Amino acid sequence: KAQESRCWTEKFGVNQCMITAKNAILDQFGVKIEEATVEQILRFGTADISAPYLDCITAVARQYVADIFATLRKYEYNPDLMRLYVVGGGGCLLHYFGEYDRDLYPVGSEVQIQSWTTGESLTGVIESIAQTPSSGQYWGSGNPNVTLYQATVSVSGDAMLTVNDYVSVQLQGAESDSALYLENMYIRSDSTGSYIMKEDENGKLVKTYVRTGGTLWNSYTAVYDGLSEEDWIAFPYGKQVKEGAKTVHDEDGNVG
Repeated sequence: KAQESRCWTEKFGVNQCMITAKNAILDQFGVKIEEATVEQILRFGTADISAPYLDCITAVARQYVADIFATLRKYEYNPDLMRLYVVGGGGCLLHYFGEYDRDLYPVGSEVQIQSWTTGESLTGVIESIAQTPSSGQYWGSGNPNVTLYQATVSVSGDAMLTVNDYVSVQLQGAESDSALYLENMYIRSDSTGSYIMKEDENGKLVKTYVRTGGTLWNSYTAVYDGLSEEDWIAFPYGKQVKEGAKTVHDEDGNVG
């Protein structure tokens, strides 16, 4: 079983070897080589090109492998004491978990991913989750009031995703299924936490704190506690929206 505390990420993907090989051909022979040719050599060890070009790319590939094992040894890899698993293909994407979802979905959990570019849906696996909240800027229209933790999610090699693609990530599992999803605009926050304004049994507005989680389609936020399907919710903006205010239902069933 993977131990999150002993997981590291190194920028050593095959694409790095591809770039190095292309640059080596350009530097040594002054010509550009097609990626398909380099890929064939990396996969099968040969291609229909002259020996000097083949030797140049082969030397780059051998050095690439040597660098990988040097990096493994840096992290105390010992072939006599442990097995080495090589997983080919695929890629990774970054997702930001809400403060409660981080504890609900450990490393190894599955998520459902949908590309904004192609509309393709696929399954990913959580590979790592940061131990500290993210300090960077989060691009999206999700709930900004939730503390976020950056996670790395792996996808298979046949996934039709591109570099810098934008995706929606939906969590799977019983806890996610039991959550109610509320439009982000209805959730506000203060120093205590996230809250909604809803109608109480006396027909008056009451400020209710809720336990929130991840987002859906970047427009809805999961609410685990503090909200039920029978509750009436007020749009939480405006001078009239305050605790104790008498509620009125309009023709569409909204609380005002």
